[in-house]
Amino acid sequence: MAVRELSALARSLGWSGEQLRTPPVRHNEGPGNALLATLCHSQVSEVATAFGGKGVSAEQVASALAQEVKAYQASPGALGPHLADQWMLPLALAVAKRGGEASFTCTEMTEHATTNIEVIEKFLPVRFEVMPWERQ
Repeated sequence: MAVRELSALARSLGWSGEQLRTPPVRHNEGPGNALLATLCHSQVSEVATAFGGKGVSAEQVASALAQEVKAYQASPGALGPHLADQWMLPLALAVAKRGGEASFTCTEMTEHATTNIEVIEKFLPVRFEVMPWERQ
C-alpha cells in the first residue's frame, strides 16, 4: 500500500525517489494509514496529511494529498488551513502579553479556524480581523 501511495504521489507532484520515504511501521496499529507530505521553506514547514482506510485505494489517498499540496503551493498564503488555526493561539498570547499587532497569511479560513478565533477572543484581550487575499 505504501509503495503504491508514494508512487502515485510522485507521479502527481513530480517528486523524485529521494523525496519519498517509508518509515518503519509496527503491525496492528489500526485499520488505516496516513500519508504525509512535509513542505520545508525558510520560514515555515507545512505538513499535509491524507488518511487511508478500508475500501480507499492507495491512488485515492495519494490523489487527496496531492490536491492539498497543490492548493497550498498555488496559494499566496504562508500557512495551510490546519497550521493557521494552530498558529492563532500562540500569536494571540504574544500580542496579549506584549501589545501591538501581528498578522499572517493562510491558504483558507476553515470553520475550525473561525471557531478558534471566537474562543480566543472570549478569553484574551485581542481581536482578530480576517481579510480576504486580494490578487494582484
